[in-house]
Amino acid sequence: MQKYSKYNYLFQHNDKYFIFNSISHFFAELDKEAFDELKSTESCICEDIAKFPSELQGAKIFLSEEEEKDELNKIKYATYNRRFQNRHATFVITPTYQCNYNCIYCYEESRPAVYMDDTTENNLVELVKQMRLDGFHITWFGGEPLLNFKRIKSLTEKILALGINYDADIITNGYLLTEDKLSMFEKLRISSIQLTIDGIKEEHDKRRPHVSGASSFDKIMENLDNFFSKERNIKMNIRVNIDKNNEEQFYYLYSLLKNNYPKIDISPSFVFIKDKNCASYANCMNSGLEKLNFNLEFAKKMDKPFYVYPEQRPNECIARSAFSFVIGANGDIFKCYENIGNAEKRIGNINTNEFNFELYARWIMGADPLTDEKCLDCKLIPVCHGACPMLRLENEHAGTEIYNPCHMMKDIEEKILTLHLEQKEIYLKQKQP
Repeated sequence: MQKYSKYNYLFQHNDKYFIFNSISHFFAELDKEAFDELKSTESCICEDIAKFPSELQGAKIFLSEEEEKDELNKIKYATYNRRFQNRHATFVITPTYQCNYNCIYCYEESRPAVYMDDTTENNLVELVKQMRLDGFHITWFGGEPLLNFKRIKSLTEKILALGINYDADIITNGYLLTEDKLSMFEKLRISSIQLTIDGIKEEHDKRRPHVSGASSFDKIMENLDNFFSKERNIKMNIRVNIDKNNEEQFYYLYSLLKNNYPKIDISPSFVFIKDKNCASYANCMNSGLEKLNFNLEFAKKMDKPFYVYPEQRPNECIARSAFSFVIGANGDIFKCYENIGNAEKRIGNINTNEFNFELYARWIMGADPLTDEKCLDCKLIPVCHGACPMLRLENEHAGTEIYNPCHMMKDIEEKILTLHLEQKEIYLKQKQP
């Protein structure tokens, strides 16, 4: 016997009726008769699904108990398969802990002048060699990675010599992103750059000051002018760290950058402060509704579609990947980039061969959303990756939910789906000749 699936969202919007299924990603408008009929089956077994349109019958709107278990099993299998695959790995590598900025919200409490040395470099290459990978990806991180650009070059040359499929990206503050470095990026297989700008000059310089007192905004704009002065096979992504103090800046910055550099990608990232006693915590947008409202306001101001359709379950954070690591400048091994430089959070060191397997296993298997009854019973599990492993682990350690790890859509699903409908209408109108 089949029943109305728990993964359905049935709702009304502007005198129209809709259904969305988070497993099949089926999203359709219904007539009132079909809506009322489905509404009446929400809490009971449906003995005759043949009376519903064929499109509904094939969209997993109705599932037996066994079929629902099978769907969960498929989600578990795909997740664990990715988690334990050993042919491709991602390393986040910090060539130095030092940084030339002093950002107001930085989670790295100190930025010591620690630079990766030859021993650490050689041991890192040996580790990658022993893993016998088919593919390898590096995210260069810091501190500010471009402060030790020579190490990026030498380490890349040794990785390429291993003959494995290799590519990289870099997360930089952009101050040192000059042509002498950019000209080498393609050779170094760096195909993507993430650069942070937090607003127009005054606001950005206040939030992300250069240690010298010079304007970091002016230097970044100078470097962006140079970057876009020629064709490059490198993607430029701008991240804007958003809180309640600079949310209005996003609109102005977006307009400025898009007008000057049409090919640039710009996206908001919401500042997250863990310490609830910190003065900055109150300025954060912590709830899904706050983030949604920000997106709504931006979409209205720009009169453009804002893509919010819930995707299929994405990959988990690399902290869950058994063969991906964060490597500190001194050889310390971590599972989360937020732990960089914190000796208490390291799981080992590539120079001393120490390895804390218990802590490592905790990162891979601890506070697992796929064994959490609350998560398994959630309608969003087909589109949610279980959120941040670090926050889940800290909740587990505390024995209570000190952080909300849920997907942004949680409890506002209909608002997100309604926004998608509205944005789709705008898109279709813009596409009309």
